[in-house]
Amino acid sequence: MRASRRRFRKNREAIGRTSMAEPEQLGPYQIESVIGRGGMGSVYRAKHAKSGEEVAVKLIAQHVADDMRFRRRFDAEVETLRRLRHPGIVRLIGYGEEAGQLFYSMELVRGETLQKRIRDVKRLGWLPTLDIASQVCSALKHAHDIGVIHRDLKPANLILTDAGEVKLVDFGIAKLFGFGEQTLHGSVLGTADYMAPEQAGSHSITPRTDLYALGSVMYAMLAGRAPFAGKKVTQVVEALQRDRPVPLDLINPDIPAEVVEIVHQLLEKDPADRPPTALAVMNRLKATRAGLQRGRTLNEQASRTQLGDEDFTPELPPNLAGDLDTRGHHHTDASREVSPDLPTNETGGDHPTGRRVLAGDHPSNLADPLTDPAMTSTNDSATQSKGNNEPVKTHFQTIDSNSPPGGYLSDLHRAEGSESNWVQWVSIVGMVLILLGGLGLFAYSIRTPSASTLFESFQAAEVNGDLGSESSRMTQFLKAYPDDERADQVRQWQRSVELESTYRQLKNRARTAGGSSKMPPAEQSLLQALSLRETSTADAARQLQAWLDVYSIEVDPESVGYVMSPGDKLKHRLRQRELEQLELLVRDELNRLKEDPSDHVANSQRELALRSRLATALKLPRDQKTRVLDGIITLYEDQDWAAEIVRDTKHELETLE
Repeated sequence: MRASRRRFRKNREAIGRTSMAEPEQLGPYQIESVIGRGGMGSVYRAKHAKSGEEVAVKLIAQHVADDMRFRRRFDAEVETLRRLRHPGIVRLIGYGEEAGQLFYSMELVRGETLQKRIRDVKRLGWLPTLDIASQVCSALKHAHDIGVIHRDLKPANLILTDAGEVKLVDFGIAKLFGFGEQTLHGSVLGTADYMAPEQAGSHSITPRTDLYALGSVMYAMLAGRAPFAGKKVTQVVEALQRDRPVPLDLINPDIPAEVVEIVHQLLEKDPADRPPTALAVMNRLKATRAGLQRGRTLNEQASRTQLGDEDFTPELPPNLAGDLDTRGHHHTDASREVSPDLPTNETGGDHPTGRRVLAGDHPSNLADPLTDPAMTSTNDSATQSKGNNEPVKTHFQTIDSNSPPGGYLSDLHRAEGSESNWVQWVSIVGMVLILLGGLGLFAYSIRTPSASTLFESFQAAEVNGDLGSESSRMTQFLKAYPDDERADQVRQWQRSVELESTYRQLKNRARTAGGSSKMPPAEQSLLQALSLRETSTADAARQLQAWLDVYSIEVDPESVGYVMSPGDKLKHRLRQRELEQLELLVRDELNRLKEDPSDHVANSQRELALRSRLATALKLPRDQKTRVLDGIITLYEDQDWAAEIVRDTKHELETLE
């Protein structure tokens, strides 16, 4: 305890010393003003001494930089982050050491955080949500392709720029400032509201961890809040590991079912149940957007036809940048601990979370860095510590100075001369042709096949036991051909697929909870009933009928004397809604089991085998006969298909007595 207090005082004194003596220059950058401070260091708005480029410079706190483990991690992570070259990712410009203090520089971005946008407008429409999510997927794909996982994706780490673009910040920061999944002080690192279940446990972190966080961000854009909430972090962590989020269509029925399906699949507890890659999600988002927009266009054209000459203006997709607050630049604060109560020299610095600051008005556009690759600090005062004549380490390294070109985009910025311009134009024309070809293929692929073609595909999938793969095409069939004579059969297949999906979710939930005995009664009994299908459809049908008898009747707790708070009433209504949906699925499955002839064939074969065993036993000596007859009764007394045989066996025992 004493050691902990001494360490706390040391850290506090180190932060205090940093705040009292502000640096005037860090490497090639002249410090202009403080943007924010936190336990991990300070962030400054700075300008390159030669090029005049404005950047955000993060100066690591001395007590953190002195930790050798952190220094090793700093070098390793910067080497990884320098490979991130994507328009949707805030650019790391350089890093270095000034008078023994570590720092790194990043670009400033004009715009506002998605967190502020959600706070201002509460809920975004499904169209801007799909647009933002698609851009995030593009950036995540680039990062995942080179082995970088964000680990802390959330609205506060997404910037909406004036140009309608989305920029991701703080890539790898959760790993840089933590050892494993812990901070230097031993607390859970990351924002619990948006983290994946595996981040709160001992499971490995994979690219699908970022996809879960993307689902949480999309949920927040559509619902106005994160999927799970609680007064304490532990409550949020327990909820995200145990509970399901409130269905989006229950919060806002106007959200298209396709969008709801994507979000809730991203929020699956088991990473294996989520989409495999960011590319797969991006393609699905774009296809969904195109399909929904096409439907809206057709509806608008129909309405316009009905209105005749009346003036009609279709609703246009909202521009992401249409209502951006352009008061200032945005910097990336890697420490993620900047306090909203700390003073700042910037104007217009809206700081809703304490982890991101908008700097003051500077309307000029940001230029690409014009740093000198061989640049090192020449400031004599920077090479010696205060009051000490011993030299200390000072150096600065730009990202491009000792690395190969950063890919097509960076080559495009640096290309000079007519030859490189010619190559650029050829590349652009090639990309345009590829894009046009892709659009043609996409238009061909989204054409709705005929009803017969789709139905034959469903029949083949049923024979192969792979109806689940046709789920989206079944939805397509029912939307395009709702009055087809085969629509009822397709609906039945679709509900069967939904039931199997529910069954898998129940098994996953039981495994996560530590056994089915720890599940709510309705889910526990339904899981047990569905599991019986593997051994006896008759037993499964009997249990499913009993489940319907208990849970198909709506019960009002207040009618039997329970006092419920408004929150309890909402939870009860949500629970009742889930039970109603399950009831439809269970009734379909019950009807299928009753009509399934395979169980009757299996029962006949079992009855024949047991009858043969009973006939053999009757020919044995008395003692052996008695043991066999007792055994038959013990083994099969509870089996419906063996009821008649058990009755005959008991009669034979009575004759022996």
